[in-house]
Amino acid sequence: MTFKRVHILGGAGSGKTTLANQYARRRGLHHHELDALYYADVPSRLRRKPAEREERLAEILGDEGWVLEGIFWQPWIKPALARADKIIVLAVPEFVRHARVVKRQLRLLRGASPSEWSTFFPTLFELLAHNRGYHRGPLQETLGLLRDYQAKVDVCKTNLAAERLLGLHAGKMEAEVALLTTQLYPHFNHRHLEGIMPHFIADADWPNGMTGGRVVGLAAIRRYWTQQWSVINSQVTPISYRLTDGQVILEVHQLVRDMRGKQLSEGVVYHVYRFQGGKIARMDIADGLPAAGASVPATML
Repeated sequence: MTFKRVHILGGAGSGKTTLANQYARRRGLHHHELDALYYADVPSRLRRKPAEREERLAEILGDEGWVLEGIFWQPWIKPALARADKIIVLAVPEFVRHARVVKRQLRLLRGASPSEWSTFFPTLFELLAHNRGYHRGPLQETLGLLRDYQAKVDVCKTNLAAERLLGLHAGKMEAEVALLTTQLYPHFNHRHLEGIMPHFIADADWPNGMTGGRVVGLAAIRRYWTQQWSVINSQVTPISYRLTDGQVILEVHQLVRDMRGKQLSEGVVYHVYRFQGGKIARMDIADGLPAAGASVPATML
């Protein structure tokens, strides 16, 4: 289904702008950031007068189609909510939003002049502090504001879910991404082997992340995971993906604890998948982004 008027809400680093840009380009719509309506000057946080802000919003809503996105949940956005065909709330996990905020600020720092460096850490800490409280405060207030519009509201815990909802994914490799993110990783994190093994070819090739080398074949992979789960408790969550050269490159957050709950490691790694006949044929682990994906923009999950 195609929506002509879409309103996207979410915290810093939730992927609002990326999603809005993708949908607006695909559907030939205008993309508007609410920051530009609320602030006369975004960097300095100089606010517009309410009358001017409301006038600008009314002009946008007068168009036949548009995509609005922003963090705002205050009553002044109600006219947009009322006119929207679809309202999407991006409620992605906090650690994902933190990672994106840090990456974004580092990119901005590389292009900043020395006189702007002094504001880097205060701005970063302010964004991270807001993110820590988003699910408990602003998100709950956002959901409260949306009670009158429930029929057209979807709360998405991943960007991939939002993209699929908006019809941005329909190809073969996107189906493979969906298999990984909605089947393989959730089943792995819940130690559900029977939900994992049907997604592999008979002679699948898998890395041995504990001792090195490879394990090949369904029985060997099953033994490897059974042994691994007996000594460590690892939780792996996809953050973003790239599609290139017949591969799916997943950026994942990996948290490893011992069986008593003591944290052993935490970080971001890359899982590189090859498929055969819609099933997993091989996976490799890389500490950094593989060269094959360096020129391909990431799609957030």
